[in-house]
Amino acid sequence: MIKRALLYAFVGLASTLSAQEVKVEANPKDIKIGEQVQYKISVKGTPEDRIVFPDGQTFSPLEMVRTEPTDTLKDKGTYRLVKTYYLTQFDEGQYTIPPQRVVVNSKDFITDSIRVAVRNIAIDTLQRPLYDIKPIAEVGRPARSLWWLWVLGGAAIGAIVGGLLYIFVFRKKKLSDVFKKKQLPPFERAIQDLRELQQSRYLMESQHKEYYSRLTDIVKEYLEDEVHILAKESTTDELLAKITLLQEKGKLYLAPETIQNLKRVLQTADLVKFAKSKPSDNNAEYDRETIENVVIKTKEAIPVVSPSGATVQQQSFLELLAEQKRKYRKRAKKVVIIVCSVMLLLGVGAAVVGYYYANQLIGTQLLELNARKWVTSDYGYPVTQLSTPEVLTRRQIGNGNLLGADVDKEYCFDFGSINSELYIMTDVITFKAQGDDKPLNLNPQQVNELLLSQLDKAGAKNITTLQEEVTLPSGAKGIRVYGKMQVLNEKTKQPFEAGYESLSFAENGALQQLLITYIDKPAAQPIVQRVIGSIVFKTE
Repeated sequence: MIKRALLYAFVGLASTLSAQEVKVEANPKDIKIGEQVQYKISVKGTPEDRIVFPDGQTFSPLEMVRTEPTDTLKDKGTYRLVKTYYLTQFDEGQYTIPPQRVVVNSKDFITDSIRVAVRNIAIDTLQRPLYDIKPIAEVGRPARSLWWLWVLGGAAIGAIVGGLLYIFVFRKKKLSDVFKKKQLPPFERAIQDLRELQQSRYLMESQHKEYYSRLTDIVKEYLEDEVHILAKESTTDELLAKITLLQEKGKLYLAPETIQNLKRVLQTADLVKFAKSKPSDNNAEYDRETIENVVIKTKEAIPVVSPSGATVQQQSFLELLAEQKRKYRKRAKKVVIIVCSVMLLLGVGAAVVGYYYANQLIGTQLLELNARKWVTSDYGYPVTQLSTPEVLTRRQIGNGNLLGADVDKEYCFDFGSINSELYIMTDVITFKAQGDDKPLNLNPQQVNELLLSQLDKAGAKNITTLQEEVTLPSGAKGIRVYGKMQVLNEKTKQPFEAGYESLSFAENGALQQLLITYIDKPAAQPIVQRVIGSIVFKTE
């Protein structure tokens, strides 16, 4: 019985170990400084198992950079839990990842240690020479193109011209209250004047003469404008006689009562104005209402007859005239909108065209380059220091091949291209050490060949060449080659006239050159002189 119990215990222990298999792997095992090793721990078990993986910096001398969440894989009815770590090291050498402790159901399992090699990065100082660290340079905001100023200015000019046209030509001028009242039909104007007289202060201030004078003026003006009789200069009797005559001719159909009321008010007014009579305020208001009634009755008594005798035609004509006025006002508004839009477009167009021709004549883009903050930097070895609109980019030209087998190294940096409006290039060529210590002499013929080879590659034609000796403010002496040429624009493929400046110096045992090509515009010369004036040959 004891032997059988021991046998069952051994079998159970073996099954537990096999069910909780722990594996570890690292990939890759050979890395460069700063690269990462993927380190995985996998545990085979059941869903009921409680597994605790290593946590924290337990991989010293390697450093854990990050870890991923535990991944669960199902394999033939069993489960495998995988934990992945990423380790690194920044010192060269052979390192051992120490054994890690994994807890499964409160039992410890120890993994195997793994050896990792960390290698340094090889640097070929013969092919890539080392340079001193450059000082910190302030980087200003890049200059923005000024085209939007031209567009804004053109839009402003267009808006101003359009506004002036609207104010002085198309805008309907604001009418005064007096003029507006005169534009009213006679009946509406008379009724409005009578209502204003009612609200006046004549009676409150005992100005009865002025009150009745205004009252008679209103009714007489109405009769002149509506009935077409001379009423203002007529006396009361003359005015009544003219009304009676119109009645007899059939041009007015007033009731006798209306004529009698008009006669009474006119006679009262005569007594007030000439005999200093002073009616009561109630009587004065009653007389105003009487005149208002006379105006209304007179409007109704006037026969509405056109010259041809067709009342309906006259009404149609008036409606047609009103419709034409409305259409005219709509057309006037449209004309104002169209004129303002055209002026705005013309202003913007003029600004764009002005910017284009300004760029064609004086080189607006070059002015913007000259106005921005320039960059001062060192190039090549021995060092040539230059100030340029932008940092020059290193590239391979191969000018040294034209100087023979004595050339050791060549450093070339440039900005733009010969086929653009501005091209700046500096080239430093060093030579192999010779047995004697003779100073390097410039050969003018070789200098010209170097220059012409670059211009020929760019397709330059009609090249004129002038040559002279030049001395910089620092005392460096060299050869200046300059002239004119014709090249194709890299964007439009159209030829344009250009100039070039080439300066060559034999300084610090090296041939140091500066080439500037530029479009033949006034704005280019300040840039050329500014670049040339910034040349400094450093000895360290």
